[in-house]
Amino acid sequence: MSRKAIREYFKAIYARYRKASKEIKQIILNEFCSNTGYNRKYAIRKLNGPTPGKTNTIHRRRRKHTYGLEVLSILAAVWEAAGYPCSARLKALIKLWLPWIRKQFRLKQQVEKQLISISARQMDRRLKDKKAQVGRRMYGRTKPGTLLKHDIPIRTNNWDVKTPGWTEVDTVSHSGNCADGKFAYTINQTTWVESRAVLIVVFLLIKVATKFIGIWPRPTMEIFRFTKKENMYTTLLMSTGLTFGTISALFGYTNKIINQEQYTILVTAVILSAVVPTIIAQKWFQPDMKKEGENV
Repeated sequence: MSRKAIREYFKAIYARYRKASKEIKQIILNEFCSNTGYNRKYAIRKLNGPTPGKTNTIHRRRRKHTYGLEVLSILAAVWEAAGYPCSARLKALIKLWLPWIRKQFRLKQQVEKQLISISARQMDRRLKDKKAQVGRRMYGRTKPGTLLKHDIPIRTNNWDVKTPGWTEVDTVSHSGNCADGKFAYTINQTTWVESRAVLIVVFLLIKVATKFIGIWPRPTMEIFRFTKKENMYTTLLMSTGLTFGTISALFGYTNKIINQEQYTILVTAVILSAVVPTIIAQKWFQPDMKKEGENV
């Protein structure tokens, strides 16, 4: 049976069921359950319930508002002046803002007690309309668009930030508390880059600088009568080193003190510490052999 047919059937047997005797009611109930497929207990409640077409209206007695317009106006002023905090924070801020409230409003003792005692849930309910009015100003003006959505591949699920190449772009409207009119907009971009190159450069500079400082004695220039250029050439060549750095890195990797990635970074820095000073010495500080031969 369709729902419409069940309603009509229910209306037809309702009055007959209410007036019938106990034995007849049992027969009508069995017939009603077999035709409609209703559970027997549900069918009994329905047949003993209100007249079809009428619904019982429940009159609930509503409580009177505890907090008057004065309390709500002060609460709304504090909420706006504090930068539209959530109700939990606003509840905690009320006591801190009492000196400001006393200066701005003629605060009565009863109103002050109500401001302190009002709950966060009550604040949410009473400020609901005001939050709806200033919602657009509070939460910015950025709107989703489909102009470039299909042209630029965008991945919005969990990013693997360990892999370099990902970037995150956020637009910021410098509009303050009001979004009416025109304002300056900025784009904040965050890019995940590989940090191995930075570590290699740092280790390379530390290794070369320590050896360079240890090998650069000024008496060397006086004893061997080196010029500044010759002394720099000699110091750069002597500041190279492969053996100890490579052996120590291999020892750490073999004994599981460092992992594969750390071993690669250290060995690369050691190799570069031998190549880079040599290239610099040969290119900019190599002594002039012709002048050396003439002096001899």
